[in-house]
Amino acid sequence: MTTTTTSVTTGPRTPANGAALSICNLTVTLPASEGRPAVPLVRDVSLEVRPGECLGIVGESGAGKSLTCYAALGLVQRSGLAVEGEVALMGRRISGLSQRELMKVRGDQISIIFQEPSVSLDPSYTVGNQIAEVVRWHKGGTRRAAWERTIECLQLAGVPNPERRAKEYPHTLSGGLRQRAMIALAISCEPEVLIADEATTALDVTIQAQILSLLRDLRDRLGMALIVVTHDLGVVADSCEQVAVMYGGQVVESGPVDQIFHSPTHPYTQGLLDSMPSMIGRSSAIRHIAGVVPPADLTLPGCRFAPRCTHTTAECVAAPPALERSGPSQWSRCVRHDQIELRGVRGDH
Repeated sequence: MTTTTTSVTTGPRTPANGAALSICNLTVTLPASEGRPAVPLVRDVSLEVRPGECLGIVGESGAGKSLTCYAALGLVQRSGLAVEGEVALMGRRISGLSQRELMKVRGDQISIIFQEPSVSLDPSYTVGNQIAEVVRWHKGGTRRAAWERTIECLQLAGVPNPERRAKEYPHTLSGGLRQRAMIALAISCEPEVLIADEATTALDVTIQAQILSLLRDLRDRLGMALIVVTHDLGVVADSCEQVAVMYGGQVVESGPVDQIFHSPTHPYTQGLLDSMPSMIGRSSAIRHIAGVVPPADLTLPGCRFAPRCTHTTAECVAAPPALERSGPSQWSRCVRHDQIELRGVRGDH
């Protein structure tokens, strides 16, 4: 399969034709309660990924990465969070659908691999029964056909001896096999979009590399769009063509991976790059970003990264910065992106 040119659009816009998934101006808010005002958790996020493309969403814990994806899938409304914005899947608006209608979309046209499969898989049922149930729910057909599809998906996911593993319960499988079972479940209906939410975090380095390789292979084989949510820039470098960097519930920079890694235009992106461990030699100490991510309920008059930024001026704290084009295919939420010179990856990477 020939992969099309990747694009991520993070400025306000309407869903574009040709996008597998388009998220436009998504805002997730914890409503006000007695003694507490409303708290924005995700702030005006817009992303787009096309069929056959891989988009990485990266940032520290609390940046809003997973919440953005859950809100796009309609998974947070029942928790009392207010969601605004527009989400389109293969050109069809899904943000206005009821939960019953969304159940027909989730698992069929768009799927997600959660971070911890031991929590996501039901311990009361065998792995095979759980996958077959999804197949029959969305595609119909006989139990035999659903079971054959289950074995096929486990095989696609790299599960050895899939006929035997399908009859086992999740707790009898290793962490790597449980994650592969989750992948088999997610691809069972050949979705147009697959979201991998920190899918390799709990795995050792060898299994992590295998899972990432598997996801890339499945993307190419099935032609689906892939979104990788991670805090690890190494995962982004290995798997993605495009990246959106999130901080404080906002996209602060986006663009092609190569450009972002070598010519960042937001100080937070540079901080993440500087914190990557060296791959060659040990002469350079790992740099860290001073301070912590501000709590969502902390009101800041300007840039949310300003308290931790070494380039902050009065202009930075005067008003919230807009997301502006900082290059031919890059966007940056920094009012000084054209005034400051930032480092990319260090030469010893």
